[in-house]
Amino acid sequence: MLTVLLGQSTDKHHRFIDELISGQLDADKMDYLLRDSHYCGVQYGMYDIEKLINSLTICPSKYDQWQLGITTDGVHVVEEFVFARYWMFLQVYFHKTRRIYDYYLSNAIAEKYSSGYPKDLNEYLKINDIKIIESLNSEAACNSKWAKAYFSRPHLKEAFVSKPHQEIDEEKDRVAWVIQRVEEEFKDKVELQIDQAKGKSAKSLIDISKYLEEAEDSTENEREESLPAIPVINKYTGRVFPIQSISVPIVAISDQKINVLRVYTTDDNVEKVRNFCHRKFYEEYFVYSQKIKEMRAALEKDEIQRAEREKKWL
Repeated sequence: MLTVLLGQSTDKHHRFIDELISGQLDADKMDYLLRDSHYCGVQYGMYDIEKLINSLTICPSKYDQWQLGITTDGVHVVEEFVFARYWMFLQVYFHKTRRIYDYYLSNAIAEKYSSGYPKDLNEYLKINDIKIIESLNSEAACNSKWAKAYFSRPHLKEAFVSKPHQEIDEEKDRVAWVIQRVEEEFKDKVELQIDQAKGKSAKSLIDISKYLEEAEDSTENEREESLPAIPVINKYTGRVFPIQSISVPIVAISDQKINVLRVYTTDDNVEKVRNFCHRKFYEEYFVYSQKIKEMRAALEKDEIQRAEREKKWL
């Protein structure tokens, strides 16, 4: 039972239970999307939960593993569910104001518990939302920088936000390059906070793969023999296939992640930081990237010529 609760059961017929706890269609995602949407007063996370639950089924594989999947009738509600995660991320979980207060809150808590959290379990469990807010109030009264920032306005303002680009190698290089330039230009000169969507502080998002993770490094033929990440079973024939086979919207966001770059600063520096970031992100990076490509091409050409000369000497 413990292994099932941990999502680590070894029985191949229990795989669907593991996926109910942690998977593409798990109970946690179903819960937090609707709950967060309700309490934030937005509609982005809404989806037809009754239809989704009624569409869930067990999909057997040729390896006799029982996966959590859906019937063909449930494809559209899964699309709705997946895009609810997408919209909630961009509109709520990564909202510019929420993220800057995350920054203040995390630093205030780290400051308060710099010597470590209580080792006694009962004392540790007392650290709830109410206790944190009360302690921050008292810390703010004692001139804690982070606690005061959490309770006061104006906070640092968004000076730059990138498009929610997909996390591919070229885009990751551009983000890393811009961050480096920003830090070089403004370090120790202005108050600055650089934030990105990826990491532990961001909820899991757009991690929709066609096949399960163990197939990522396999060949195409091997992947075709692998288990689908979200299996669909044809209610008439019993054939099981990946949801991407019949869902164009899910194909568009499969195997991709969001990686938003956001830069905050004080009111008096917003325009300066914004202009700098825009210039680097949308103009100068491409000049830099082209120079790098030309240098690599020249090095490759030199290497080929060197190899040819060595052959002649032999």
